[in-house]
Amino acid sequence: PRVLHGEAHSYPIILGHEFSGIITAAGDSVTTRKEGDRIACAPLVPNMSAPESIMGNYALGKGYSFVGSRRPGGWAEYVTIPADNALLLPDSISYTQGAFFEPLTVSLHALNIMNFKGGSKVAITGMGTIGLLALQAVKALGAVQTVVFDIDDSRLRTAEEFGADLCLNTKDADFLTKAITFSGGSGFDVCLETGGVPFTEILCLQAAAPKGFVMFIGTPHVPVTLQPEIFELINRKELLVS
Repeated sequence: PRVLHGEAHSYPIILGHEFSGIITAAGDSVTTRKEGDRIACAPLVPNMSAPESIMGNYALGKGYSFVGSRRPGGWAEYVTIPADNALLLPDSISYTQGAFFEPLTVSLHALNIMNFKGGSKVAITGMGTIGLLALQAVKALGAVQTVVFDIDDSRLRTAEEFGADLCLNTKDADFLTKAITFSGGSGFDVCLETGGVPFTEILCLQAAAPKGFVMFIGTPHVPVTLQPEIFELINRKELLVS
């Protein structure tokens, strides 16, 4: 969105919030990091005077900054970040792997919010970067069944390589019926929405099992309208939606 839709918070701006690298210089007051350290960037720069930040909920506090959208980011050859935002990488982790630190935490944060438990049946809409990382995360945490949705067969093939149990193209007829049948008939304990479009946001409400958890991770860019029969799914199935 920041690249294609002009949604950075300040201009001029150098984008890039998912990156890793090596420290080439440290400020005189920095004692916790040094030149030569291999690091990944945690891009959120909290406003520590906000009450939410004091409680440890840094992203919920007002007035935070953000590397790559509110201040220059990692698409530059050099970038300056606070020492606290430079997370040390073990030697066993490559720079490429380190660059996945931030997007992986997006998926893990969503799972932590819902107190995700192993043994869950999981549906994930959207097999972009966040969706694929969410797929790998739920499998590592003990999901017993994973069903994924996308409109791109190449992305679905990648999801299959990463261990998805069933990959469905939402352009195909009866895809939702196939998914519900595969779940055993009740739907999915956890539905993760990563596409940020109305179709998949509604799909998660339809695919969720009674007392299921629906987590909206994707960022929407257009209004979402819920018809009464769709909105009522939240009540009738006693869904928890976040």
